[in-house]
Amino acid sequence: MTSQRGVVGAACVLLAIPMALLLSLLLGRAETLLHLLLGVGFWIVAVSLFDFRTTRWVCWVGGLGLGGLGAIFLLQGASDFDPNGSLHDFAYEVLGQWPERVLPDLFFIWCWATLFQHGRGRTRRFGIFVMTLTVAAEVLDYGMSFAGGDAPGILKLLYLLPFAWLLLESRRPLVR
Repeated sequence: MTSQRGVVGAACVLLAIPMALLLSLLLGRAETLLHLLLGVGFWIVAVSLFDFRTTRWVCWVGGLGLGGLGAIFLLQGASDFDPNGSLHDFAYEVLGQWPERVLPDLFFIWCWATLFQHGRGRTRRFGIFVMTLTVAAEVLDYGMSFAGGDAPGILKLLYLLPFAWLLLESRRPLVR
C-alpha cells in the first residue's frame, strides 16, 4: 500500500503555483488562490505524514507544523474577503510573521526523520539532496532576517523541493 494522501497532498502543493497563475488569468486574485490551494495541500499532507513508518512523536511534530501552516494560509486567503480588514491584519501581521516562519521547520524535522527511518535507495539519496538544499535555504533566510534583510523571493521555490521528494516517497510501498 502507498500513501495516496501523500501523493494527493504533495501534488496539490506542487501544482498550487501554476494553478494559481492559470486561474488568476481567468479570475484574478492570484495571491488569494495561491494561499487557498497551499492551505488545503498542507492540510492533506499533514494528515498523510502518519502513513509513513516514522516515530509517532515526529509525525505529530510535522503534522502540527504543516497543519498550522495550512491554517495560516487558509486564513490569509479568506482574509481577502473580509470587508473591514481585521482578519487580514491578524492573518498577515500576527500569524504571517514568526509562526509562518517557524512552522515549516517542524515539517522539515519530519522529513529528515522519515529519510532515515523510511527512505531507501535513490529516493532516499534524492531526499537527502533536497533536504540539504532546503536547510541551506533556511539558514540563508534566517541569516538575512537577523541581518535585517530579506532573502530573494525566488529562494522560496526551494521550499517546494521537499514536496517533490514526498511525492516520490509516497508512491513507494509503506511497510509497517
